[in-house]
Amino acid sequence: MSQLHYFCPLCESPKVFQNYPKLFAHIRDEHREESPFSIRCEL
Repeated sequence: MSQLHYFCPLCESPKVFQNYPKLFAHIRDEHREESPFSIRCEL
C-alpha cells in the first residue's frame, strides 16, 4: 500500500505531513495571520 504525503505550500522550507487533517491543522494554526490564500485538493 502506498502512502500519501502532504506538503505545506505556504512554508518557506518543505514540511511533510502524513495526512491531510494534520496539514490542515498546521495551516490553520501556523498561517492564519498571513494574507488570504486558497488551497486546491486534487484527488
